[in-house]
Amino acid sequence: MHSFSGDSIPSMSEALSHLIESIALEEKALSKLVTSEANKIEAFVGKQRNFPLHPSSEDIIRFNDSVISVLDSIQMAEWLLFKKLHTIAQLSNWSEDKARISNVETLEESAQIIEVEQLALDEESIEATDQEIETDQEEVKDQEIETDQEEDKQ
Repeated sequence: MHSFSGDSIPSMSEALSHLIESIALEEKALSKLVTSEANKIEAFVGKQRNFPLHPSSEDIIRFNDSVISVLDSIQMAEWLLFKKLHTIAQLSNWSEDKARISNVETLEESAQIIEVEQLALDEESIEATDQEIETDQEEVKDQEIETDQEEDKQ
């Protein structure tokens, strides 16, 4: 990571670059967490899936809850990184639009550019909403499965 002195203010493009770099580093850390969880699962279940430690049903349930908790946390972190990246993309587009509009000679041309960019943002917003709906539906399905499993236990 780069550090900034008190006298130096980064340009918009440098700031966006640093933000993207920080997202990449977070993604790398999250990938190491996923790999670590996978190794933990493999050790618990055994390479031949024979549960070498002979855990009880309660041990398996506790282990499963632990894995779910870690994966939920990773999923939340991924969502935040996605939102950061989305914001960076919007800032990048805004910066490019500002540069383009400053080079436009007529008010009509700038209005057309803004209209086209607004349509693109609206499409992105619709796509993001669709993704949120899909995620919500998956969460509801997972909760229903968990509820069914809990009812089966009782």
